Amino acid sequence: MRRRILFSIFILLFGLTALAQTKNGIGMQVKNDYDLSYERLQLHLNPDRFYIEGAILFKFTVRDSAIAEFRLDMSDSLQVDSILYHGQAALYQGPQSNLLRINFLSPLAPLATDSLQIFYHGPPHHATDQASFTIDTIDGHRVLFTLSEPYGAKDWMPCKQGLQDKIDSIDLFLSCADTLRTASNGLLKERTFYANHTVTEHWQTRYPTASYLIAVACAPYIEYKEYSIKNQDSLLIQNFVYPGFDTIAPKQTAQLIPVLQKFEDLFGPYPFKKEKYGHAQFTWRGGMEHQTQTFVKNFGQGLLSHELAHQWFGDLVTCGSWQDIWLNESFATYCAVLADEMVWKPQRAIDWRFLTTDRLRKIEDGSVHCEDTTSIARIFSSDFSYNKGAFVLHQLRYQMGDSAFFKAIRSYLSDSVNTYSFSRTSSLKKHLKQYCNLNIDHYFAIWQEQAALPDYQIYFWQDFDNRIFIKVWQQTHNDSIDFYPLPLSFKIRTDWNHEADSIIHIFPQTNGEINSIAFDKKVLLLEGDPNAQLLARFKVEEFNASNHAYNKNDFIIRNPADQVIWIRGNSQTAISYQIIDVLGRIVQSDSMNGSSVSSADNNSQIDINAISCGFYFLQLTQRNGAIWSESFIKQ
Repeated sequence: MRRRILFSIFILLFGLTALAQTKNGIGMQVKNDYDLSYERLQLHLNPDRFYIEGAILFKFTVRDSAIAEFRLDMSDSLQVDSILYHGQAALYQGPQSNLLRINFLSPLAPLATDSLQIFYHGPPHHATDQASFTIDTIDGHRVLFTLSEPYGAKDWMPCKQGLQDKIDSIDLFLSCADTLRTASNGLLKERTFYANHTVTEHWQTRYPTASYLIAVACAPYIEYKEYSIKNQDSLLIQNFVYPGFDTIAPKQTAQLIPVLQKFEDLFGPYPFKKEKYGHAQFTWRGGMEHQTQTFVKNFGQGLLSHELAHQWFGDLVTCGSWQDIWLNESFATYCAVLADEMVWKPQRAIDWRFLTTDRLRKIEDGSVHCEDTTSIARIFSSDFSYNKGAFVLHQLRYQMGDSAFFKAIRSYLSDSVNTYSFSRTSSLKKHLKQYCNLNIDHYFAIWQEQAALPDYQIYFWQDFDNRIFIKVWQQTHNDSIDFYPLPLSFKIRTDWNHEADSIIHIFPQTNGEINSIAFDKKVLLLEGDPNAQLLARFKVEEFNASNHAYNKNDFIIRNPADQVIWIRGNSQTAISYQIIDVLGRIVQSDSMNGSSVSSADNNSQIDINAISCGFYFLQLTQRNGAIWSESFIKQ
């Protein structure tokens, strides 16, 4: 949804009788005590007037317990004219605090099926941070459209807004001036013209649809059709554009057809094949993946592929909580990268990796998992819900390999529990576990749940035969996670005037592990993650390269050290020492005349049997107060 949109305004507080906002969502006043099986929505649309008149019929089935009232989300700005239940006027309260309550004279029994109809009118609620119901002007033409994600459906129609129930079947009857066209979900079944110069367009979908994915638009649209033909199957692509765009848009939307077919190869058949896919132009920034009918501002390749991907990730399988919005947005973001990699511009996919890692390594930390769903800005954070989550998927694909990764994703999408329904991250993890030997729970704990990126401190050195030794320290910023093994790659530079000689790979399993690689030249520079495959921060240093010591020579003689540290010279200029670990803690200290220090062969040695294996810094304090420091490894 709304590609790369940043908001800064929080949702307004509800009225006194509304449920409080929490970090799990807003309102959630409608209990999941009934299932919606059918909706018939009749609307009068006029782009010259910020006003709506409508009637909505619901058919529903009571769930496991009897209900005495029927609750719907509905903005206080709308007014109910009447509610019919079994042909009679029903008792109701509201809408008050965005809640409509309809009372039954006697409770409806469990599993009972029933229906009711609501007639309403009024100016839709206008929120500054949403485009729920918008009227705008473009090139002198008045246009109208809706955009209900995440909490805006109630602003223009009574609905069950939560992520808990999809409506099995919907008919929409949209009336407007006969000089205008409408766009909505499903198939356009009929256009009926009237003597008063109005038209009613009947849209119909028979696929389960979440309330926030229902949409209507009305404008002086120009329609054109395309078809995706694959394996003798033909899919209608129905497009509605503003005047003046009908010569531009067809050239751009036609380029999407091979992407659609590639997505079908990767993820399975287009989910709404019996109906259509389409685009309707609107003036909101970015786009919105309304089921079968994406709304877009423009026809850029990245936007088109992102919104198309939502038909699988967001519409076919919908996140079951806004905390898991990444199941919609991260996948759609990464699918746009896949479209570049596999169809359009491979270099642009590579550029995305470098730009994304560069930005995320520098900005303030944040998790892919969305804790605060009262903030629309946080739900649709381009850094975390979109790009970081997309890179978490890329990094997982990098480790699993293409075959296993895409099999797991197809399995997730085709799971009958998820298909045309809702899902949580736990379901995705379940399917990933079936196709790889990675510790998926551990992986998600680091990359999807926690806010900080892991930090790598890499040290390298060479022996007399130019063999390269690489020691890895990873800080996960999570006390419950010591280390997560990842395949690391390094670019070797041996000549400043030429390109790197080669790429080397290691796969450390623990902190402090030393990997050795045969090599035949002096290494000038080792660059970590040269192809931007990992979402982590890297600091690579040559061991001892930047330290100063006696006469500008290293003062530790043997490194790595074993039971003692050998120090060049008799240390008469030093008065004390400290050994400091990587967390900055002093683990051993003494004067140079202390019991831990002895002399041998005109050099000094410090007994280090008491400290554990690892990476440390030795600091010598001189008589003049200067401190000399050098790093070493105890093995």
